[in-house]
Amino acid sequence: MDSEKRPMPDYVHTKYELPPVVQSILEGWKTSLGNAAVVSALFASVESGLLSFITATKANIQPNHPHAYNALLIFSYSTLLFSSSATVSSLILVDRYSELAFRASQKDNLPDQKHKYIKQGMDYFLKEYGDIDFSWNLLRWHWFLSLQLGILCVFLQMLTFVWISDAPVVKIAISCVTAFSLLPLVMFVPRGCFRRR
Repeated sequence: MDSEKRPMPDYVHTKYELPPVVQSILEGWKTSLGNAAVVSALFASVESGLLSFITATKANIQPNHPHAYNALLIFSYSTLLFSSSATVSSLILVDRYSELAFRASQKDNLPDQKHKYIKQGMDYFLKEYGDIDFSWNLLRWHWFLSLQLGILCVFLQMLTFVWISDAPVVKIAISCVTAFSLLPLVMFVPRGCFRRR
């Protein structure tokens, strides 16, 4: 009798559908991660061209500004690596989130959907329905930091190049624009990476 109510291990409920709220959270994450993968790949490809330009101008920059030239190289390689890493992390996370409905269809202890209101946050639903564990949060942290650091290195690289090659008024103007342009990075914080909601 009990075996009729409870699915056997590894069995899948083929007609199971995620609740609309969970589906919305899932689609939001997948869309954000897909967009981030495209942006990171774009940064990596642009950085390859910039790296070629920097190495080609080594004879002009390095004798007069050896430290600045080293900083340019560090920022260039860092952008390339961070952006590539963020792209890979995004794709892995999208793949894992795509499995969430399948994982949920194998569970028999999901939250009762008869209740209209559940006092829990987004991460609770992802964990309950998809068995999201510590490795997922670790991967989300890796994706988030790689994306942020890759973008930051692009701005620092441009700022460094301006400071060694342009007039003082341009240096001041571009420094202000860079500071203003970096403000959205502070707001772009996936709340689930930092605290339980």
